[in-house]
Amino acid sequence: MVVEKLADALSKGLNEEAVQKRFADLGADSVAQSRRGPKALADLVKSEAARLIPILRAAAEK
Repeated sequence: MVVEKLADALSKGLNEEAVQKRFADLGADSVAQSRRGPKALADLVKSEAARLIPILRAAAEK
């Protein structure tokens, strides 16, 4: 699957020492290996939607 190949390539790139150093130079952290990939992103979107939708609905009612 194309998405899996892209996710694997991105993950390999994020593991490169030069990329890690550049992130550190910018004051950023790389995403942990366990939080990478299509499933991890889908899970994050679902959890953030569940957290934020009630807040947004309440704000819209005011």
